[in-house]
Amino acid sequence: MDHILLKNKIPLITCGTGFYLKAFLYGMNDYPEIPPDIKNKILQMGKLQKIEILESLDPERFREIHTNDEYRLDRALEIALIGEKWHSRSPMGGYLQKSDIEWTGLYLDGSREDLYRRIDMRSEKMIVSGLLEETQAVMEEYGEFCPALNSLGYNFAVENIQGKITLECLKEKFSQSHRNYAKRQITWFKKETFLKPCTSLEAYSFLKNIEP
Repeated sequence: MDHILLKNKIPLITCGTGFYLKAFLYGMNDYPEIPPDIKNKILQMGKLQKIEILESLDPERFREIHTNDEYRLDRALEIALIGEKWHSRSPMGGYLQKSDIEWTGLYLDGSREDLYRRIDMRSEKMIVSGLLEETQAVMEEYGEFCPALNSLGYNFAVENIQGKITLECLKEKFSQSHRNYAKRQITWFKKETFLKPCTSLEAYSFLKNIEP
């Protein structure tokens, strides 16, 4: 980003993952490194125990997390167990904090019918292009409980390999999980006041009119 600005050029940033966009624009809290013994301690806990401890140590952060979101639950618990509060530190960095930069943000919010059609096509292409073979290789190398296999849709590939669901069921669940994720993305982007909804044609027209 700095390199582009030094050339007196206008950066164009594209993003589909809200967490990374938010971290880039608003910065991230600079917490200390978590000791291995605390990470191992959390691994030994059941979900109910995690919930009880986090609610006791950092009730403010606990209220912000859905109890089924174990990734964020674990991360918040790591911070709490080293004696920190989640909101005790101000975010470091963040390009929105720079007063000399003017931002314009757009997010694509076109027809749901077209969006879902494209998602279905992409999901089918991913399966045909080797999703099952990739999942099988990861399972053989790292085991079926590898965290990467919890990422979007891969859990259904695991179920198919294990004979729990058919290929047709995999295709439907894989597409549906991506459609659900797309809906959550749009919901997230709508909450960000610096982003404006637009169709792909409107976005293209806007970008064409930016002076080089």
